[in-house]
Amino acid sequence: MQKYISKLMRLFLEPSKFIKSVSKEKDYWEITKFFAVSYVFVLLITLILSALITLRMGSSLSIENTLREFAIGILYAFAVPYVGSALMHAGVWIFEGRQGYFNTFKPVTYGFVLYLIYNLFSVLTTGIMQLVKPIYPGTPYSQTHATVIVVIAGLFALTGSIIALYTQTIGVSLYQKISKGKAFLGIILIPLISIIVIYLLVLIILTKLGFETILSQGII
Repeated sequence: MQKYISKLMRLFLEPSKFIKSVSKEKDYWEITKFFAVSYVFVLLITLILSALITLRMGSSLSIENTLREFAIGILYAFAVPYVGSALMHAGVWIFEGRQGYFNTFKPVTYGFVLYLIYNLFSVLTTGIMQLVKPIYPGTPYSQTHATVIVVIAGLFALTGSIIALYTQTIGVSLYQKISKGKAFLGIILIPLISIIVIYLLVLIILTKLGFETILSQGII
């Protein structure tokens, strides 16, 4: 555990130096395990805080739903590094990254771990705020409190995303032997295209549903 925490601290405090220090790592499992342990830890903290907030507000706690979320989280813990790295590697390959999938997988997965660290800060901060003063719908204070929580969570998410992307860019550039510009574009290309496609599909579906609703109501 001490070795794991030490590695986590090095990644958090000096991400660029950390990426260079693990350049000789060749084991998928060790990197996957590092991410999975981090993911499950953050997930457990999230579920515990969520349960405490639910009880604090006087609501009943669903053990079944909690266990279901944990089980799904375990699957995500092992799927995210491979699926995320595969999407990014496709873009990296387009931008002349020819050093193999592993050399994208490694920096991308460590970048994901960095994001998890910032997500943990977000969960702890916003969770404690909700425990101290729960958000009760309909009250002016709750609305202001909820807005503050959303802003804090957004700032942590944005900071984590930027630092994770920066670390991934440095790592992919180093391991794939391409420029940082190409590494950055390669990393964001496929995820960006995926987001745009999903957005357009949702827009088309909603537009179609809206048009059908108008027809069914006999407006036109």
